[in-house]
Amino acid sequence: MDTVVIGPGLSAAPEIQRLVNGFVADCPVPVVIDADALNVLDIEVLKKRKAPAILTPHPGEFSRLCGLSTESVQKDRCRKAIELSKNTGAVVVLKGAGTVIACPDGKYYINTSGHNCLAVAGSGDVLAGMIGSFAGMRVTPEMAACLAYSFMADAGKCLPEKATARRVTGRVKFRPSYLM
Repeated sequence: MDTVVIGPGLSAAPEIQRLVNGFVADCPVPVVIDADALNVLDIEVLKKRKAPAILTPHPGEFSRLCGLSTESVQKDRCRKAIELSKNTGAVVVLKGAGTVIACPDGKYYINTSGHNCLAVAGSGDVLAGMIGSFAGMRVTPEMAACLAYSFMADAGKCLPEKATARRVTGRVKFRPSYLM
């Protein structure tokens, strides 16, 4: 394997916490840490890892990971993301309006080109997979995060403005408004 994405589809069970922390500590390739892996991750493990890491929290995951309130994260998104990145040595992608991509050297990017249709369950999993794909191509973690988020934001803009989601037998069907 050239890279790993860990988190989507996991739970916060005690055995998952041991699995995630042990895996992140020993993983020899770049690892993208998302979703439930962020909810059970010990920050100290990030400081000891052997390979690059990219964290992809939304504000709630960020607040749980750092022991902060969501409000304090949202008040100063850029500074909080940079602090976490410097503290752990990981690239941090703080998702949300004005997604912040922070790097351990203090450099950061703010992408304001997202679309609100991306604020749905599962889109973060897709973003994590895209970052992992770029990292697997030996692109730097910083560039992998920037490229993936840019493509994701552009994809969101391609959806019809009034695209709707309807739950049908446990699945979500997307139906553009012009087909309704």
